[in-house]
Amino acid sequence: MNKLTKNYLFSISYQILLIVVPLITTPHLSRTLGPEGIGIYSYTATITMYFSLIGFLGIMNYGNRQIAQNKSSKKILSATFSEIYSFQIYSFFIIIIIYIFYAVFFSSFKIIMVVWLFQLLAAALDITWFYFGIEKFNIAITRNIIVKILSVILIFVLVRDSSNLVVYIAILSFGTLFSQIFLWLYLPKFAIFKLVSIRSIRSHFKPLMILFVPIIAVSIYTIFGKLILGAFIGFSDTGVFENSLKIMSLPTGVITALGVVMLPRATSLVKENNHEELDVFTKKSIDWSLYLSIGMTFGLILIAPQVIPIFLGEGFENSVLIVSILSISIPFISIANVFRTQYILPYEKDKIYVKSVIFGAITNLLIIFSFVKWLGIVGVALGVVASEFVVFTYQYFHVREVYQVKKMAIKSILFILSGLSMLLVIQKLDVLFDNILVLIFMQIFLGFIVYSVFSMVLVKVLSKSIIHN
Repeated sequence: MNKLTKNYLFSISYQILLIVVPLITTPHLSRTLGPEGIGIYSYTATITMYFSLIGFLGIMNYGNRQIAQNKSSKKILSATFSEIYSFQIYSFFIIIIIYIFYAVFFSSFKIIMVVWLFQLLAAALDITWFYFGIEKFNIAITRNIIVKILSVILIFVLVRDSSNLVVYIAILSFGTLFSQIFLWLYLPKFAIFKLVSIRSIRSHFKPLMILFVPIIAVSIYTIFGKLILGAFIGFSDTGVFENSLKIMSLPTGVITALGVVMLPRATSLVKENNHEELDVFTKKSIDWSLYLSIGMTFGLILIAPQVIPIFLGEGFENSVLIVSILSISIPFISIANVFRTQYILPYEKDKIYVKSVIFGAITNLLIIFSFVKWLGIVGVALGVVASEFVVFTYQYFHVREVYQVKKMAIKSILFILSGLSMLLVIQKLDVLFDNILVLIFMQIFLGFIVYSVFSMVLVKVLSKSIIHN
């Protein structure tokens, strides 16, 4: 088994765990904390997340790429790591002081925000980008798996009703903190950290700020909507939207796991001028992502009415519609992820990435402020879909001469036809099965078979004929 395959299996295994954990915990949390409790959690977590994003600047992508480019020797690697992580320390030092000031003097949820502080401390210690850059995914992912399993156990033992919201947040915060400490135990084997002066890290400021812009822009259409709902609509709708996003993260996580693995590998191939091998990887990634993302979109629309009432319980009925709307964005997210991690970032065409997400964020804000009072939570969901479409379209426009766009467009149409065929066939199953659990299982099992067969026939046979003609 080659290193790339091994890393992808590690990454996909962790994404599967991320799927399983919400399947286990979300029904329990939805019933114990309720829509309002979930809404308060989502609102305060979002605020903390913004502080964390500002603290990181663009270090996650930039650090990953720089480490991948400078791993030829331990000395060079240590110097690169020390400079970038020193930047992270200085950044988070300022952010944590501001956060404490906000939590004490301005927040309506002071105790909760104090507990979230440990999540922020964990972010300051986060060096996942280093391990991803040297392609040691097993170390970073193993600690995540251990912490996730322990957190699930503690959630079921300690979170029993709505009064345990602080306990739930404490489990998440301290679990994340523990996992980051775990990473530092292995660091001396690969690099030695020495704090460097602010003057020594000035050269990293501009590229970090360039990659920081898209992170903030992306957060607008993934996080800002929850803040708007919490501030102007209500925490119950925030809870519905939060759980809808959790369900959406399951398919997108599986697909984007490939991008996590390919960014350092693509960066290394570019540095080695091995463009042909990278092109082969990218074309295969696009085909795989199209097949999975379009299939998952139709699959979610199909099973949402049956799964969500069982999965989330009372108070989350609107999630059926929201998940169905959000699922439309899965193919856009998936293909844009391939463009970003296997072409735009490895070739340091950061401005394409920056502009695409800025346009996406502007689109999101325009739609939210135009429709949120009229459509409420639906307006926020439409804003997410529209922004992801704009990001994809802009990136697609700039890579159209690099990759065979005609083939991708034809295959997309054929996969959509396969998905529609699957939807029409599998919808008839509800008259054959009275047991809802059996129905869901058969929808997933037979849906996968029908979609795969139609895809194989249409894409393998028709696409070649259409392209040839």
